[in-house]
Amino acid sequence: MLHEEAIVKGISGWYIFYQQGVSYLKTGYILHVFSLIVLTLFLFCIDILLTSTGIKQLGFGLLSMFLFSVTITSQLDAYSRFQNYKMVKDLLYI
Repeated sequence: MLHEEAIVKGISGWYIFYQQGVSYLKTGYILHVFSLIVLTLFLFCIDILLTSTGIKQLGFGLLSMFLFSVTITSQLDAYSRFQNYKMVKDLLYI
């Protein structure tokens, strides 16, 4: 729905924002859960990294960087899926 049409129909901007947020969470549900799991592992590795020394510190440092990058990548993937969902939705309503 176009923003101008929503204003004419009396739908508030907050409602549209809320509905987009719900759609974003629905389209990337599995990716969001995966991100939370990986973020938990990342925080666990950071905790161990701060107390370790030597080669262990290097290993947990590399693992922490990898887990952080996986978290960011999965969220970017969820956003791209949401964009694809919006594009298909717009094409169906036209």
